[in-house]
Amino acid sequence: MTIVIVSLNGVDNSGGLERVSFYLKEILEKQYAVKIISRMCFSFGKLDLVLQPFFIALRLFFIRNKFVISNSWNSFFYPADLSIHHGTSAGMLYSIPELRSISTRLLAFMEKESSRTAKKIIAVSQSAKEEITKYYKADAKKIIVLNNFVDENIFFPSNEHDESKTTILFCGRLEIRKGVDILKKLSDYIETIDGYALYIACNNSENINLFKGNKNTKIHAGVKLKDMCAFYNSGDILFFPTRYEGFSMSTLEALSCGIPVLGTSEAVKDNLADYNFIQIVDCTELDDTATIIQKISLLVTKWRNKKNKIHQTVVKDFGYLQYEDKILKLIQEKYNV
Repeated sequence: MTIVIVSLNGVDNSGGLERVSFYLKEILEKQYAVKIISRMCFSFGKLDLVLQPFFIALRLFFIRNKFVISNSWNSFFYPADLSIHHGTSAGMLYSIPELRSISTRLLAFMEKESSRTAKKIIAVSQSAKEEITKYYKADAKKIIVLNNFVDENIFFPSNEHDESKTTILFCGRLEIRKGVDILKKLSDYIETIDGYALYIACNNSENINLFKGNKNTKIHAGVKLKDMCAFYNSGDILFFPTRYEGFSMSTLEALSCGIPVLGTSEAVKDNLADYNFIQIVDCTELDDTATIIQKISLLVTKWRNKKNKIHQTVVKDFGYLQYEDKILKLIQEKYNV
């Protein structure tokens, strides 16, 4: 039996989906033969979004004695044994109507098909499960909620950073969904006050010119996974004004490094909201940058020098070993692999 993991963009640091696939491969290959199927090396141009998953599905039909774990629409044409849904395009469009396009509507269609044909579904949050049943009419009985996790061996506290100022961190693509407009306002604001800096880690150079000339903002583009722990430890707090997330990997990683988090309710899902080192900011407050700075200052002051406590609490509930135990039991007990 071979476990086939379908991840269109491979298993790397390009995004949360790819990071989860990387960890899943690492966990499962301890007990099983694991094969990764990703996109072909060439593009189909405007039809790439549809044809890449289509040809991945065709490849799956010709693999014998397999158990297929797919990431939602990445192989929507094939009835996966287990389909992982990291949120929904339909839910994102409801939250951010300005992102509506032919591509996003097509993604929603492919997600609906993958949720319809999959034998079992993992939703990474309770809200993701609710969206799948609401927008895609999938059977709730075949959906299991299993939150993302953090690898504490990669993300852990270190006290080596500049304490002469409060360093605010952001990790993610600089796009509308992630709140790039709010980050721009924050960056501009801290140019007018003393004692604050904004450090941004993103996987490409999209929109970095928005911050050009702001001396208190430092952008790290193309940061590798092995360097992310040092990035989180270089700051005092993660600020995540995202408008839509399935279950944020950045939030988990920052917390595992002992960094408190100020973010929207999209950045803080399920049981994460119960931690007192996390504060949820209402979307109506995001434009009030002075209030955001005040909230950041209070949270940093309260949790400064308590990084190990944050780390230990998060690892207990969202660490590598607890996830490994859950995913292996899920596969072994439910599917007799």
